[in-house]
Amino acid sequence: MQLDKYTQREDLDEHLQILTAIMTDLTVDVCKTLDYLAYSKEGLIPTRLLPLEPIIIDLREAASQLTKGLHFPFQVKVENWSTIQKYMSINAVYFNSHIFTTLKFPVIAYPTYKIIRVTPLPHYSHSNIFTFVKSDYLLIAIDKENNHYTMLSENDLNKCVRDTTTYTCGQTFPIYYIKSDAPCERGIDIHKRARTNAKLRKRTRFI
Repeated sequence: MQLDKYTQREDLDEHLQILTAIMTDLTVDVCKTLDYLAYSKEGLIPTRLLPLEPIIIDLREAASQLTKGLHFPFQVKVENWSTIQKYMSINAVYFNSHIFTTLKFPVIAYPTYKIIRVTPLPHYSHSNIFTFVKSDYLLIAIDKENNHYTMLSENDLNKCVRDTTTYTCGQTFPIYYIKSDAPCERGIDIHKRARTNAKLRKRTRFI
């Protein structure tokens, strides 16, 4: 009789341990699900919540099928995930007990544009007078090879993804071809006479 009670107690303890383990796993799953939805709403999901290997495999497959001249702005490998994550945008939706996640990665193409920050410097004119160019565009992106340019603002640049000295921008900017009525800042850059659209200011030097 005592042996039966001891056996029953062992069985009960074993069942309690199993139930405790199940409850712990369920609690962890719920916490991870809540974390996943909360982080994805902010556009960033911790690595511990993402299946990195399948994502990298899919990216490599996508990279192999890109049209010639197109490429990802990062190296596709697991150890480079911290950089890849900068470019990734996330959208997650919970529906019918399932979480549907969309990951978006930019694809870029050459040419690239060199960003120039315009800083007008005074130039001695005569007597005690200095002149300098009044700049309407403080940031200009230039493609000298194809003779194209576009104007940027600080706000435009802040919306881009920065990796060291490179910016990858998702928004579309108007691209202009260099011609006679181009902004004088652009004309100065290509070492041409830039009288069109150029505004001069004069400054008096006090002695």
